[in-house]
Amino acid sequence: MISEAAAALPPGRDRLCYAPLQNPAFGAKFAMESITADPSQARGVLLEKAADRVVMAVRGTEYKLHLVIDAPVATDVNKRIAGRVIAEVNRVDQAVGGGRFVEPVMGRPRRLQGEVIATDVDANTLTIGSIVPFVCKLMVDQQAGDFQLGMLVGCDVRRGARFEPAG
Repeated sequence: MISEAAAALPPGRDRLCYAPLQNPAFGAKFAMESITADPSQARGVLLEKAADRVVMAVRGTEYKLHLVIDAPVATDVNKRIAGRVIAEVNRVDQAVGGGRFVEPVMGRPRRLQGEVIATDVDANTLTIGSIVPFVCKLMVDQQAGDFQLGMLVGCDVRRGARFEPAG
């Protein structure tokens, strides 16, 4: 369901909107709601590209994420880019505050915090709505089914977070 704020955007706009979500563990929180059909899709501007990595700027922020790629990216530098950010993470813990963030602001992602916006029990992944959505592969001792949608979580990101361009 699209929130009133999202419905009011002009057609074709690519923005994230926030809709209120009641979570008894945290009180009133906000869940990320994307206008696009795929909530795991990250969007930004391609600042740099090399044979093995890209640097993606997140529009409206100072974030510059350095991400590994498996194949060359067809998008030109300084053009919009969309795709999935996939990361292996260490233990995921429930957070009690602090909002959404990725550390550091510039460089490879090392820590992230956000809300669980999707789970995949078969693949044992969580999609965490942070500055951009991250599809996080959990460690063997944690199960995606143990996390509720809307739960605020934080985790350390292992080296090698990668970007998979859309379509």
